[in-house]
Amino acid sequence: MKLNLGSGQKRPPEGYVNIDIEPRFNPDVVCDLAKERWPFDDNSMTEGICSHVMEHLGGDGFFHFLREMYRVGMPGAVIHCAVPHPRHDIYLNDPTHVRPITLQGMSLFSKRFLQEQLDKGNLLTPFADLLGVDFNLQNGVYKFDAAIEPEFLKRIEENRWFFEKHFYNIVHEIQFQLVVVKGG
Repeated sequence: MKLNLGSGQKRPPEGYVNIDIEPRFNPDVVCDLAKERWPFDDNSMTEGICSHVMEHLGGDGFFHFLREMYRVGMPGAVIHCAVPHPRHDIYLNDPTHVRPITLQGMSLFSKRFLQEQLDKGNLLTPFADLLGVDFNLQNGVYKFDAAIEPEFLKRIEENRWFFEKHFYNIVHEIQFQLVVVKGG
């Protein structure tokens, strides 16, 4: 089963079950993904879309969301995620954006990544173990703001980490995939 998590008015290609808290968006399933148990069996999701949802999940709702996504995800299920960059106006201007999402932060939900860091002597909070989840982060892509001029964009791409860290409105969106890891 393919799930469009927090579908809102966005409709993916045919074959996805659209889930949202708002009945007015006519989702296939009405569910508060941050509080309720999702109405799907364990290991039933083969693929998911999570576009501009996680930044809206504050407090324990974010952790509940990850636990449920892990529970319903089959081993190897891929969830295609997109979030606004926390240093862009699209993130800052929306009062419902309560959680900045970064690739580095999402890495903390991977047991493999945490073990690699531990082997290097880096101690990080083991969120994957604490929540009982395991997602491998893949294909992180930074989408630059469309207003950046081509000559400047080349300079930014060569020094992206510097510009991303010190300037606002450079990266407007972060796209990545979470792959469910279960067993062995």
